[in-house]
Amino acid sequence: MPASIPVYQPYTSSWEHYQDECRLLDLMIRLSLLLDPYREAADDSHQFRGLIVTPEEIEGLLRRSQTQIQSQSDVGTEVSEDTLHEIEWLVSERVRLEAEIQARLAQNRLGRSQKDSTTLPLPHVAEVFGLTAFEQACLFLCLSVEIDRKYEKVFGYLQDDITIKHPTVDLALRLFCQTPHEMMEARMSFAEGGKLTRFFLKKGEEQVSGHLSLSRVLRLDERMVHFFLHGKVGHAGTYGGLAAFASLRHPDDARSLPPLLIHTDVQEQMLAFMMAGQETVLISLTGPFGSGKKLQMKHLCQSLGLPLLIIDVKRMVEDDRPLRTLLEQVVREAMLHRAVLCVDRLEMLLAESESAVRQLALITEILREYPGMLAVLSQKAHHAGRFFPERVCVEVSLPYPTESERKLVWETYAKGYGLDAGHLDFGSLASTFRFTPGQIGDALLSTKNLYKWYFPTNGKIGLEQVHQSCYKQIQHRLQRLATKLSPRYTWEDIVLPDSQKDQLRQACNQVKYRHIVYDQWGFNRKLSYGRGISMLFAGPPGTGKTMSAEVIARELGLEIYKIDLSRIVSKYIGETEKHLHEVFAEAGASQAILFFDEMDALFGKRSEVKDSHDKYANLETSYLLQKMEEYEGITVLATNFLQNVDEAFLRRISYIIKFPFPDAEYREQIWRFLFPEETPLDDSIDFALLAEKFQLTGGHIKNIVVSATFLAAAAQEPVRMSHIIHAAKHELAKSGKVVLTHEWSDFFQ
Repeated sequence: MPASIPVYQPYTSSWEHYQDECRLLDLMIRLSLLLDPYREAADDSHQFRGLIVTPEEIEGLLRRSQTQIQSQSDVGTEVSEDTLHEIEWLVSERVRLEAEIQARLAQNRLGRSQKDSTTLPLPHVAEVFGLTAFEQACLFLCLSVEIDRKYEKVFGYLQDDITIKHPTVDLALRLFCQTPHEMMEARMSFAEGGKLTRFFLKKGEEQVSGHLSLSRVLRLDERMVHFFLHGKVGHAGTYGGLAAFASLRHPDDARSLPPLLIHTDVQEQMLAFMMAGQETVLISLTGPFGSGKKLQMKHLCQSLGLPLLIIDVKRMVEDDRPLRTLLEQVVREAMLHRAVLCVDRLEMLLAESESAVRQLALITEILREYPGMLAVLSQKAHHAGRFFPERVCVEVSLPYPTESERKLVWETYAKGYGLDAGHLDFGSLASTFRFTPGQIGDALLSTKNLYKWYFPTNGKIGLEQVHQSCYKQIQHRLQRLATKLSPRYTWEDIVLPDSQKDQLRQACNQVKYRHIVYDQWGFNRKLSYGRGISMLFAGPPGTGKTMSAEVIARELGLEIYKIDLSRIVSKYIGETEKHLHEVFAEAGASQAILFFDEMDALFGKRSEVKDSHDKYANLETSYLLQKMEEYEGITVLATNFLQNVDEAFLRRISYIIKFPFPDAEYREQIWRFLFPEETPLDDSIDFALLAEKFQLTGGHIKNIVVSATFLAAAAQEPVRMSHIIHAAKHELAKSGKVVLTHEWSDFFQ
């Protein structure tokens, strides 16, 4: 009858596999001992070989664990007949055990393809790194010390030095190579650029020097020890050494993945591209902070069933360890998990500094060797394909979301944060703050924490808390070129004709409801630019221009910055435009209101070009108009002399609001409004008479009221008409006007 073919079962655990590998290693060690030409030597120089470990003890250790193994077939004639029989048996047993191990591993590979078998760490590593049989054997040789401490004594004896508890290059060559030629070829596996040295072996002084000494001790890197003994392929998190700048997400991660609310077309296109069978791919995603670059990659990997390893470039280059070592560890981690390797915040290395250029070159050099899919994320636009010319590069830009998209994000993210939706206009928030989804999420979290601090027991989160948290998300440097104003005035505080007030309210509504007009009603397709609002306030000083700008800022919940012209205007050609560009660029993050006071001093009527200075002065005017049209926020220009402003300039302004000199009726309202309710007023004050006699703007009246109030406080009495007259005399004296005291004699009695 023909002999039956044995049926092997797959390994059910890595430890079961390691037991067979230990049996195989023990057989090879015993075979090495039998073939040792010094084994039978009787002279005194070898009787203490291994110091205190005897051959009998080694034999006992090796027989303790198991069945036996194999050896070489060509042994020479000096070996005794009994030894020769033992060698032949070891060789045949080694062949049998090797065949059994390979057969069981084949069953594991078959089961893995059917997704019903355990993936074993050692064969997995050999496959993904493309290791040779010799390199795989060396890995287990190093791992054996971590599995069973008996090998510490065994290796000490074999290497004639009991203090060496780990294998050396020499021992690996003697155990796994049969000819000098094989030894010479295998020795190159331990070179500095080899896979064993770069990814698996602990780096010591010998490895750093690149010296290929036979006495070089081979120890596994701590990460690989952890992976071989404890890691589950595809499920283990990143090793602690990389946790400071790397994170791994597996497709079956229990953590919920936030939905993609915007740029879903980008996701569909990337997925279709990858499903078409592309392999050596580089995906480059650019966009502002929080635009969803990492979320796009997480959804893509989820759909493809691939792990995603994200590394933060900024944190990695700030690490104290050598960058090359960290990069090799990153590549190793990505290969261990067959992950998509994603490089985040690449813009940190796109600067022109020498260190950034050097670091970027090193990163691209090492990542070029990664066989899997690569992705680079950056806030700054760049051509990623030039770094990886051998890959198919897909470059995608994620712009700021539109108003309607921002409204959707606000409404979706707000659920669960305790927001009083009945008192919040998400459309207005979307129009006010040009935020990315990440910034909106951060603002809501900050709002929740802020409200817990100030209102821990009752109430709901209101618009004020949301606005306060939103401004915490904004980082700009506007205060270098402008002064931030703190809006305190409301619509009730403005004393203006109804037509001017209506224009101001209309401008506010254009900001509040542009998400409806531009997005829902389709006007964004008609207007490629010019979606911002430009306003020109014209009128004498003190008529309420600055106050009106503050009212708009408070109504819309926007920051307002008064531009300091002394920091903007420069006598050097091109510097003024440079400063204007910086102002509008910095303001773009928050859509802050930019208030240019007395702008006619800078941007008056364009003159006839007689020399280069006239030419560049006209260019400055045109450049301001260009930036105002591109800016999606509000620009307010104030002038005391409308006739000095170029007519072509006026035609491109959204709203021109004239602030008239107040008549007696409006002056009386200003007098009454400027005194707070808490201020003690004497019955002698005649506001109608003050309005009639003093033809002043609101700014002058404010100065008189404040001065009169301090006079009354010093006299410890209510504010009287006499205090106001005294203050008026001083205010009018500034402009050379005189108050006739005898006209007010009745109030000084």
